[in-house]
Amino acid sequence: MMGIIAVTPVMANAAETEETPVESVTETAVENESEAHEVTVINWDDKVKEMEEKGYSGTIYTIDDLGMRLMIPDGMKQRERTQEEADSKISCVFADESETHTVKIRYDYIEGCTALEDVAKVLASSTSPAFNYGFHKVNGLDVLIAVSQDADTMTAIINAGEGTFVQVVCRPISDASIADQFRYVVASIQAIEK
Repeated sequence: MMGIIAVTPVMANAAETEETPVESVTETAVENESEAHEVTVINWDDKVKEMEEKGYSGTIYTIDDLGMRLMIPDGMKQRERTQEEADSKISCVFADESETHTVKIRYDYIEGCTALEDVAKVLASSTSPAFNYGFHKVNGLDVLIAVSQDADTMTAIINAGEGTFVQVVCRPISDASIADQFRYVVASIQAIEK
């Protein structure tokens, strides 16, 4: 199991859930003019206020081995990985008791990719499952967020360097009772020093 420390409860009890897209500021990023793309800026300090207004709550976890911190909704706890998950390079798993709602964190190479733009090209060519994706700046980190209705997932992908990527996979997004909270999981991702 990864070195994880539960840090802080975030809010009080969860209230009614409503499906709301994450609102944010947009800016244009131009690293290479031929590969310019819109970047949506997401700041946890702003999103935690929204989360509080909706009555959601969770706990901030620090994952020392990956140098990151993120919020996991109440009702979900870290559990041991299965052998299959370990073989699939899943670093840690958070789930509710019924295993209906999960957040899995994967750390691995993505074949042929060294940058988030490479990952976006792979996602763009995928037809099964199909993905919608966008570039984001989440708490200062460059993040590619990919959503697949076919796979019923929302995945935040962070370039960890040297061709490796951290993937935070939230499932299921078809369940409105948890999908909105998964947006806050992604908005809470922050880098820490290893």
